[in-house]
Amino acid sequence: MRILDIIEAKRYAQRTQLLRPHDTIEFAANLLVTNDVGAAVVCDDVDGVVGILSERDILKGLVLYGPAVMTRRSHELMQPFVMYCSPEDTLAYAAMAMRKDGVRHLAVLEGSCALGVVGLRDLLAHMSVDEHQSH
Repeated sequence: MRILDIIEAKRYAQRTQLLRPHDTIEFAANLLVTNDVGAAVVCDDVDGVVGILSERDILKGLVLYGPAVMTRRSHELMQPFVMYCSPEDTLAYAAMAMRKDGVRHLAVLEGSCALGVVGLRDLLAHMSVDEHQSH
């Protein structure tokens, strides 16, 4: 199974996993909760993908700024180094990359275009489907 299979299965959510650098943390948190996703790719019009913002980043911001974190901007809390995979990568490759880099989410990039995010939860859900089909 490829990452593309996961992206296609959750196609409805992919545009909802993209943030702009100046989106507020309140907007970002609502996006994550509403769409039941753990991270979103941060993109701008010049450089394309500029970071990734996860639930954990928001929690760290809450510790640093208290309730005022909600008025901060995505670019202030995002991780600027984006770990990524391609739509053609296998689930096993993505899982190894997550483990190696110590992350729970990978941006899915096709060239410089962000297609969305794949998380550890996505990999586990689809890997268990594969295992059940092989028995």
